[in-house]
Amino acid sequence: MSSPARLSPAALAFRLLHTAIAGCFLLAIAYVWLCALTGRRGPMLRLAVVSLIGEGIVVTANGGDCPLGCLQAR
Repeated sequence: MSSPARLSPAALAFRLLHTAIAGCFLLAIAYVWLCALTGRRGPMLRLAVVSLIGEGIVVTANGGDCPLGCLQAR
């Protein structure tokens, strides 16, 4: 069994950025649910909803795949 290839610093930084972006979207989903359950509304809810809608549009336009996926595959 061969050892996995090491990532270059640029590839590692890109993967960390991609992970952070995904984490932000997961937090946005959780915040929308929290607001739905508690009845809260405000600017943070609007920001979460707009970011999730934007992500949905971008993923749909990319045929259902993450737009950063092709860059990460390189």
